[in-house]
Amino acid sequence: MDYSKYMSELINTPAPILADQLPDTSIDFAGLIAYAHSKGVKAGNLTDEEKNRFIKGDTIESLQNKLIMTIKHDNIYEWNSSIS
Repeated sequence: MDYSKYMSELINTPAPILADQLPDTSIDFAGLIAYAHSKGVKAGNLTDEEKNRFIKGDTIESLQNKLIMTIKHDNIYEWNSSIS
């Protein structure tokens, strides 16, 4: 086993996102999937504006930014705590 490669991958792996870190929002996944199906596309291929119709309390752009910030924050924390 390549221990140095394993440790490198471990350092670069983002920490899990805990439930209390998730934004307070509601997504109608069933409605989103039904809408995408009615258009003949996958839900991921819908525009952000179309996805926003099924998100209450936030927008897709804002949720993506919050998720990115959470991952970056946790990686920085994990990296710094492993140095000391």
